[in-house]
Order: sequence, then C-alpha cells, then structure tokens
Amino acid sequence: MEADKELKELEDTSLSFSDFDDADKWLEGVINPFDSKFDCSDNTLLGDSSLTINSLCDKTKSIFENVIGVPITIIEEDGEHSSIVSHMDENGDKRVNITLGNDGDTPIYTKFNHEMAHYAFDSLNMDFSFYLQSELKQLPKEYIDKALEMYRSVFNVIEDQRVESLMGKIYIGVGKRFESMKKDMGLMKDENTSISSPIDYLHLARELRPDLVPNDMGIANKVMEQVKQKDSLATVLLAKKFINNVLNPWILENIEEDEKANEKESSTGEPKEDTKIVTEFIKRHQENRISDHKDYGFDETLSNEVDRNIEKMENTPEDELLEETSKSIKEKIKSIKDEIEKNARESTSSSNPFPTEIQIIEGHRNSEYEVDTILSKKLRKVLLELQSKNRMKMSDVGDTINIQSYINMLAKGYGDVYEQQKKNNSLHIVIGVDNSGSMNGRIDVARDMLATMFASVKDSKQITIEGYTWSGSESVCAITPMKKLSDCSKCNTSNSYGGTPTDLAMMYGYDLLKNSRAKNKMFVLLTDGYPSTSYIARKNGVDHEDASELLKKEVENNKAKHNIGTLVIGFNCGSREMDMFGKNAFVVDDIETAREMTTQKFKKLIVETQK
Repeated sequence: MEADKELKELEDTSLSFSDFDDADKWLEGVINPFDSKFDCSDNTLLGDSSLTINSLCDKTKSIFENVIGVPITIIEEDGEHSSIVSHMDENGDKRVNITLGNDGDTPIYTKFNHEMAHYAFDSLNMDFSFYLQSELKQLPKEYIDKALEMYRSVFNVIEDQRVESLMGKIYIGVGKRFESMKKDMGLMKDENTSISSPIDYLHLARELRPDLVPNDMGIANKVMEQVKQKDSLATVLLAKKFINNVLNPWILENIEEDEKANEKESSTGEPKEDTKIVTEFIKRHQENRISDHKDYGFDETLSNEVDRNIEKMENTPEDELLEETSKSIKEKIKSIKDEIEKNARESTSSSNPFPTEIQIIEGHRNSEYEVDTILSKKLRKVLLELQSKNRMKMSDVGDTINIQSYINMLAKGYGDVYEQQKKNNSLHIVIGVDNSGSMNGRIDVARDMLATMFASVKDSKQITIEGYTWSGSESVCAITPMKKLSDCSKCNTSNSYGGTPTDLAMMYGYDLLKNSRAKNKMFVLLTDGYPSTSYIARKNGVDHEDASELLKKEVENNKAKHNIGTLVIGFNCGSREMDMFGKNAFVVDDIETAREMTTQKFKKLIVETQK
C-alpha cells in the first residue's frame, strides 16, 4: 500500500527532536492582562510606536543572552513553522539560530517567546535518546526505530509544558498567553476526538482537557502537572515514567497485530494493511519533522552527566528527585529576573530627564473646581504636624547641653555638646491626574481633589506642591503642568489623547521629585485603573502584565533610592487594578470614603517618607 512506501521513506530520514503536534492551533488564543479580551497580533503589540518586531525580539534576546551566554541569531522566513537550532560555528563556539515563520495566524512575537523558553531552560542541552536504553531493551529490535519516534513525541509534549511554565514564571503575560492558547486548542477537542495512541492523552492533558482523559490514563494529567516549574531532568524522569507505565505496554500489545499483518502479507502476497504501530509511527514522524528544537551533535562532555543522571533516577525516590529539580531551577529564574529589572532601570535612565515620548502641552482654563473644605482641613492638620516635628542637631553653640554628648566630649577631648533645633522638614508633593477618555464623569471629582490638595498647603513655606494632567498612548504622553490653585481649571478630559500611558506619567512625576531639594517627597497619582498602553512593555519587550510588575518595582526603587513615597487613588475601579501600585493604593467610590482614606493614607505616607 501507499503507506508502506511512505513508511520506507520515513525510515530513511534522519531522526530529530520534535515539538507539539499542532503548533498553529496551540498558538491561537490569548488573554489580555488588562482586559477580558486580548488581541495579541503583532500590529496591536507595536501600536503606533516606531518599534519593529525585530527590535522587540532583540530586546528580549539580549537579556537572555547575558544570562545564558550563547549568542542567538533571529531569522524571519516564509512559512508557518518556527524552530530553534543549536550548532557550532567555524571557531568551535556554540551558537543558536531561531527561525520565525511569518505565515499563518500565529503572531511572530508569540512564536519567538516559545523558542526563547527552549533556549533559556536547557531544551538544547539534552539528547533524550541517551536516557532511553532501558526502555528500548523492553522491545524487539525491529521495533526500536518506531518506538524511538514515539518516545520523542512523549518527550517533546512534556518538555513544552515545562519550558512554558518557566517562561510564564518570568513573564506573567506570556504565561497567560500560553495557558489561554492551550485552552483554545482544547476547546476544539471533544469525546469524538480520534485517539491513535496514549500519546494523544498527553496532548489532551496539556490542552486543559482532563475531562477527556480516561481514569486509566490519569497519569497523563499527573505528569503535566508534575513537570511545571522543574529543571530539564524532570522531563526525562516523567517521560520515562509515562513510557514504562503506558506507552511500552501499548506498543507490546500492538506488536502482535503488526506481526499477524506481516504474516498475512507473506502468505497471501496481499498488501499489508496499516496497523496501529505503523500508523502511529507515520503520524509521530511527520510531526517530528516539523522540529521546533534541534541540537546537532551530542556533546561528549555531557556523557558523564547522563550517566550520573541515570544513576540518580534509579536510586532516588520520584518525589524527592522532583523536589530537587524544582529547587535547582529557582536560581536560574532569579538570575533572569534580575537581568530584566537591571535592563528596565537602565532603559529608563538617560541624560534627558524625560523620555522623548513625553510632550508638554498647554491646557485650557474652562472648568470650575470646588475645594473640599473638610478634607482640606484634615490634610492641613497632617502637614502642620509634620512641620512641628523639629529635630535636634548638635552644635558648638546653643542654650541646652546634651548630657550624653558632654560625656563623649570629656572622654574624647573634642565634640559639640549644645543642642539646636533643626527645622528643615520641607516637603515636595507632585500630583498626576489621569485625564484620559475613560475619566469622563470622574474628572470633576479628580479636579476637586487636586484643588483641595493645593488649598491644604496654602501659605506653607516649607511645602511645595505641583500637579499635572496626563493621557496619551505608547508613543506619546501629553502633560499639562499645574503650579498653583487656579491652574486646576485646566484639569479636563482630553479629546486628542484618549489612552492611559500610566508608566510614562509616573516617570514624569518621579523625575520632578528626583531633582527636588526637599527633604521629604511624595508622588500622588489619581486614575481610574489599569493602563491601556505601556511604554515599559515596548521598551523592554514584555507583555503589559509583566510591565506592571516592572512598574511596581519602579515604585519600590523610588522609595528605596530617592525616598519618594507613592500614593495612588483609584476612582470607581476594582481593588485588583490597584495591586500593581503597591500597598499605598486604594479605591474610592464616594466623597466620604475619599476623605477618610486620603487622610489616613496621606498621614501614613508622610511618616514613612519623613527624614
């Protein structure tokens, strides 16, 4: 039959590692960390910025290269499939090529993240077949080639699950994409889905369809959970477990059918019908030829490591070994995260105090504001308490002798002993008000709160306050500065800049405070929730939710390095949407809550930032 001819051609083809059985479907659905629906197309990812997919990939690539130490070349070519290949250059140095197919429905940037997961977490440093000698010995020699092809499919589906879970640990947004894509692929399966071998149950488990996995194949669900957040040895251990307990018994059971078909062909001369083993071999070989990760040549230096790992797997209880693989991967995750944070800090610092995306525009004075006198009095009281807390410093003149300093002076023979009051409790407050389109209906409350804060510091010589409105997109953040109470009439929603580039707005406020000579510094942000766009995501090659993690770090770094306290007030939004800003963020839905929470948080933050 035609299948025999195809089988002969396949047997003459060199073997290699494979990836999942249907990469296109696997890479379809996504989740937006900021919205219930997320368009992960490359065009949406780039928005109206000047970046390209190549520059976006290059940013992520450079971060991982610094950690792993093996250079990467990215190649874009026609075709649907993508791959990652390790090889030696002419100097004997190891290099990696990532080829990204530009056809099909899968966004290139999403394909890139999957290949980077294989690069980052040692998919290329292990020749799986060297670990399978004991499993292959269970089978007749004439079936080893077919079994090895099936083994590779087992290894690859488990390995994909492992590296995706680790990549998702580093980039939360990417992890959510992966989970949603698997879910979408699983939704295309039902109880009528064809099952050609137990390997298909691994795919169902991976695609979040445990309901389609029968009880006697429950090991498939367990393996897919156990391999998450582990190092590469866990994939080998769990693949061997699945092969020994499920796949090899299935092969042995079906060998009898295959041998009977061979006998019938010999005795009758009739073409051999496709048996389950032949059909499965052809299926796995075809999917393995679309190989997503290849490592050409076995590094002889790994031979001893293979022997040690085999001995470890034979002599260590499974739970203990899995726990060990979980601990060993944590250091690599930490090193990558540290590199990402370092890169983010470097990319946001430059000789120019503000990113070029920030544009200063003049607002229009066409809105009335109302000062909340109750809140203003409460805030003024808090601020007066700050100024009344004078600190003492030692001097060579004064009215009061400090006894301990006098004793120290007698012992040392020198030193100041008089106390003087130190009255420099200066405070600089910067307030950024979100005036994007979504603030329609809320901007009046924000404007009144801004005016109230200005009014609360009236005639306070040691307190400086300034505000600004902000809105825009990834490529621009429009800022309207406000220096005095009457400027609050400029606080209106923008008709020209409707997006919410929160990170750019916060950078502007923080930079104002970094240049301030005040002893105490406070940044206040008024907004109605999560960003709609992200400068940090574009700059660092990450998804929006990962950018929010970096922004949270930025809040913490400004507190630690510049003593800038941050207070975020959210208007009529979910409390979850405030998590990205840290502990001093809260939601207000009415004026009474605004008065109580603002006073409480304001006082707490002043105490925290007071030097």
